[in-house]
Amino acid sequence: MKMFSLTSLALAASVLPAFNAKAAVSAGQRALVVVSELEQGSMRELAPLYSALEAITVTVPKAVLSSRYAQTKVLSNQSATLSNLKDTLYRLAATPSIKAIDVIINLHGLDEELFFYNGGWRMSEIQEELLSPDAPYTEATKIAMKRKLRMLYSTACYGASHNNNWNAIGFDVSAGAVGVNANAEFEYGGVIGSWSGAAPFSTGFQLSNTDAALAVSDTPVRIAGELGNNSLRHVNSKKILRGNTALTINSDPQ
Repeated sequence: MKMFSLTSLALAASVLPAFNAKAAVSAGQRALVVVSELEQGSMRELAPLYSALEAITVTVPKAVLSSRYAQTKVLSNQSATLSNLKDTLYRLAATPSIKAIDVIINLHGLDEELFFYNGGWRMSEIQEELLSPDAPYTEATKIAMKRKLRMLYSTACYGASHNNNWNAIGFDVSAGAVGVNANAEFEYGGVIGSWSGAAPFSTGFQLSNTDAALAVSDTPVRIAGELGNNSLRHVNSKKILRGNTALTINSDPQ
């Protein structure tokens, strides 16, 4: 489960730090893919809330980042499937003008598992699927894709357990939560805003990923989970960053 505050999310997304650096990869050479599906697999009584949150997870990156990319691809609701993600990544890999591909994942997750619109996949299965090109794409396209994949930011629960697979697929840096992720209201917009402002990837987590900030976001949720004896007792929004955390929106993929 992920928890957002609509007001604080929008406010955080409006803060864009100014880091002036020459772009090795210009805006015209970048592509962004946003995958967002939060209604499927959620509790029925929370479906209206997750529907609204799903919209926010799409509108915030589009509003803040679309001008920083040549292409912004959104896979939401029924389009948020692994097959559509695979096709999108391979299409972008086959586009000569695109040099870097970044991905934002807003899906439900478990340990080493991620849930798309049409069901859950083990991360090992996702890795195998994404690294198995379908016609008309070839091994050469896969190599191009691995070379172009750059940043992956995940708000999925247990996203830290997905990092190794994302890195093996080709992403130079990835980030995900240790357990149930409950701090997106403090983190999401800040990470996106910081990235848009050309700060190093790790900079976007400096305020939200401290022990003090996590105590504020996680403790009330954990107590509620313990009282209700439900999955919220496993909240741990601490983000683990894996890879080259100094990358910026301007950096060449490695």
